[in-house]
Amino acid sequence: MIRPIRDKVLVEPIEAASGGLVLPGSADDFRRAEVRAIGDGYLSNMAKESVALVVKVGDVVLYKDKTGDKPTGDRVRRGGKTLLLLRESDIWAIETDGG
Repeated sequence: MIRPIRDKVLVEPIEAASGGLVLPGSADDFRRAEVRAIGDGYLSNMAKESVALVVKVGDVVLYKDKTGDKPTGDRVRRGGKTLLLLRESDIWAIETDGG
């Protein structure tokens, strides 16, 4: 079990299938992943208190696979799966049901 700290989010990438969500612009750069674990938040510089993360375990999120030439996040292998450790700020959106 991996328990992220602070603003880190552990996600399991979801393999792209044909069809599905299409975003304008550089849609090929976006990837989907399911949140598996989250840190306990980050320290606000202004308020000097802990701020909870927006994403929750079970959310399906969108992130960019690369920032420039550098891959996003750090890869971790556990139980035959490749997981990704991201900062919450690396996540662009949360998928929701409905309109």
